[in-house]
Amino acid sequence: MRGFFSKTAAWRPILLTLMLSPRATSRAFPPESIPQLAAAVADLPGAEWATPATCQRYLRARDGDLAKATSMLRESLQWRADFGVATLVQDHAALLRAEGATGKLRVSVSRDREGRPVLVMTPRLENSKDHLGNLRNLVYNLERACAQTEGGSDGKMIVVMDFRGYSLFTAPPMKTSKATLTILQNHYPERLCRFIVLHAPGIFSGFYKVISPFIDPVTKAKINFITGSAAAQSTALAETFDLATWEETLGGELPFTWDAEAYFAADPHMDAATKEAAVTIKP
Repeated sequence: MRGFFSKTAAWRPILLTLMLSPRATSRAFPPESIPQLAAAVADLPGAEWATPATCQRYLRARDGDLAKATSMLRESLQWRADFGVATLVQDHAALLRAEGATGKLRVSVSRDREGRPVLVMTPRLENSKDHLGNLRNLVYNLERACAQTEGGSDGKMIVVMDFRGYSLFTAPPMKTSKATLTILQNHYPERLCRFIVLHAPGIFSGFYKVISPFIDPVTKAKINFITGSAAAQSTALAETFDLATWEETLGGELPFTWDAEAYFAADPHMDAATKEAAVTIKP
């Protein structure tokens, strides 16, 4: 069984979903827990990141347990400082542009019907085996998506996994997959609204059917496999997206062509860092 997991890598996106999703047992917590949590991490670098909304997510992720939420949030703040999240674009503009050149992981130009940002993952476009480079690209796009949730109703995002052209040769190394799951689980809790799977290979669907009885109903309701005829797929996608404003390449009607230069130019931080370093994307 271990060989099956390591060789197919089909389980990784499912685990990604489970890590981002809330647990069904999440309990309510008193409002005073929010400022108490913020105060408990005020001594750490980057403590301003622990906004009331952030504190709420960490409390929900730990079932309202203030001590556990404090431990989790302190670890995240230390990780953010060590990883260099605040200066990621400034320090690694060239790397991020190279890793993101194919659009393998990106924030969509489209949003869902509630205005939530959409993170699109396209494994066939993998262009690197650089462990740290892939992790930095992951964090860059997560931060970019999270920034677009500010002012939204719930601070969550949609994740779309497009498996067209999927191959084991484009699957990331196990080391990178494990580190990815650690980052998502420990440092981006309560961010997933829905996980949509397009063109899932048979082995992926088969494995999901095996583990689905063990997934709590709250999480299971967030996982949506888009299958069937073209009409059926359009109907399913329309539950989440206005198809007129949803990318054509992902089943919508909005014309879309990936343009790396335009993508990075739309990020003012990346645009400024790029101009300063005179960075260009290599084909």
